[in-house]
Amino acid sequence: MQDPPGWRAQSDVLLEQALKRSVAQGSLAWELRIRTDQARLWVTDGLRGKAEETLQAILSRYPSTNTIDRVAAERVLEDGRGR
Repeated sequence: MQDPPGWRAQSDVLLEQALKRSVAQGSLAWELRIRTDQARLWVTDGLRGKAEETLQAILSRYPSTNTIDRVAAERVLEDGRGR
């Protein structure tokens, strides 16, 4: 199955809108989820450096607990480095 035309650009816009809202609300957990989704897309696009920098910045502000969201972000970070 092929992705519909323009899906990638639309996903970038929607993720940016969600990010602005999460920051405005002070929701670090939602910011981490959104940044993780963005990083996955960036790694796929070959933008590993951008993905790594973004995830490291949010993870430095996120509690060092083993939440599902933190583990997912760390996994994306590791996968991005391994490619």
